Amino acid sequence: MIPAAKIRYVVATHGRPLRTLGVVLLVVGVVGVAATLMYPPTTTVTEVTDSATVETGTTMRAPVEGEHAMYDDGEVLTDEPVYIRAVAPNLSVTASTRSPPDGVDIEQRLSIVYEASSSADGVFRERRDVLRTTTDRVEQEGQAVNTTVSIEIAEIARTLNTMRDEIGDAGGITAYLHVETVYDGPEYEGTLENRAPLSVSEDAYRLPTTDLRQDHPTTTSVTQPDPRQVFEVPLPELGSVVVPHWTPLFGVLAVLGGLAIGAARYGREFSVTRERATVHRLRYAEWISTGELPATLAAHPFVVPMASLQALVDVAIDSETRVVHDASQDCYAVLTAGALYVFVPDAGSEVDDPAPADA
Repeated sequence: MIPAAKIRYVVATHGRPLRTLGVVLLVVGVVGVAATLMYPPTTTVTEVTDSATVETGTTMRAPVEGEHAMYDDGEVLTDEPVYIRAVAPNLSVTASTRSPPDGVDIEQRLSIVYEASSSADGVFRERRDVLRTTTDRVEQEGQAVNTTVSIEIAEIARTLNTMRDEIGDAGGITAYLHVETVYDGPEYEGTLENRAPLSVSEDAYRLPTTDLRQDHPTTTSVTQPDPRQVFEVPLPELGSVVVPHWTPLFGVLAVLGGLAIGAARYGREFSVTRERATVHRLRYAEWISTGELPATLAAHPFVVPMASLQALVDVAIDSETRVVHDASQDCYAVLTAGALYVFVPDAGSEVDDPAPADA
């Protein structure tokens, strides 16, 4: 009961400051909610709007020469993991490059590269034999730039043996098929290249295929709400609404402001004196008894009006008696041998009486 009475007392005595505070909180809250919803925190991200892809791949074809137990004469072996030298002694390699039809200039080169290397020195000598170079411009959909070379495996084997005899125990010799594509488009350029090891033994040879790809994305900068500082609220009619993290706080301020204004308006109905007396009555309940006072109370020859209920309780304590509260007359009284001390809330003035503290 005491907390509720104190709240009514505070509302009754501080209506104007409470109303001013409520207006400030309401304005700040409403403006804050509107501003944060209209101008949420943003961040700039890069989005890919388009992409141009340049691809280079190789295809291996080795025709079978003569009749063999496992191969037919004239059969073409394509992209095999291993080729038998006696069956297919020559290898045809086709490098094919595709790009968007944007007028891309392409230069494609196939070479055989020989490297002399050792574990201690790394690559210490290199020789490059360019087999063929092709240049063209891609201007039509589906157009490809093709470069085809024929490799005599026997010639490669002789070159490897000659080089190995030449360097002796200084290291080893490795052969590679080097594929290089240089392209230059209206908005992008670059180079695709790869070295595929060409392994030649006495009876077989191996050359893996090459698949190269380079994407050139077209990007644009987009400003969007910062996901670290906002969250989305799904609404039935509006869909998903972006809400900054600060918006609920401003909403709470607006609600508190509305409550403060409502409390100040409601507090006009409270009597400051009556509410203070109620607080004192609850606080000093052990010194106050409920009873009925005579209607002729004012006829007592020695009536002493008291300014506050607290002062009246002090008289009761000093007189070692009790305060009588007549709810029907809304009157408090203390009867002593010499006088009748009376306090009527609506008649008393407690302007100078400070707000009661906790008991």
